[in-house]
Amino acid sequence: MLLSSLHLYRRLAPGPSQAGFTLIELMVTIAIFGIIMFAAAPSLSSFLSRSELTAEANRFMGALVFARTEAVKRNTNVVLCPSKDQTSCNSSNWADGWITFQDTDGSGTLAADNSEEVIKYADAASSVNIYPDSEFAAAIRYKADGNITNNPGKVVICSNKAPAATNAREVGIASGGRTSITATQKSDC
Repeated sequence: MLLSSLHLYRRLAPGPSQAGFTLIELMVTIAIFGIIMFAAAPSLSSFLSRSELTAEANRFMGALVFARTEAVKRNTNVVLCPSKDQTSCNSSNWADGWITFQDTDGSGTLAADNSEEVIKYADAASSVNIYPDSEFAAAIRYKADGNITNNPGKVVICSNKAPAATNAREVGIASGGRTSITATQKSDC
């Protein structure tokens, strides 16, 4: 009886308690965390590159929708064209950036005398390539009714960082001016 009382006393007596993790528990936790991160890193990189590609495609499509809306709102022609300096249509590469301007004289080019207003501009695209159909290489023109003066076509935006199966987004532009985006593949991005 004396022994069992002594044993009970030791369990109830206040004293130093152990708190925290042992070195082995900490090392096992870090090892498991490292294995999980090693497995997740490639898919995270793939996710980020696909997200960047989708964001650029959405940005380009937003510029098209904006140009169409402005044409209808202003009841005049509006043009979207590639631009290096955001003041004129002086590029053949859409990835350099683009401008949207009111085309009051209907020429499809920005007047040199500043009589036509640059409504909006966009900076260069980050780490993507933009390949328009030949119809859209120089400009995309919207009439006052929202239709395009160009023939219908597409602009392909691709990234060599994205997974090969879905490394591109195709922005389709119908004759009525409506746009759509489709995930696709481009082998020579």
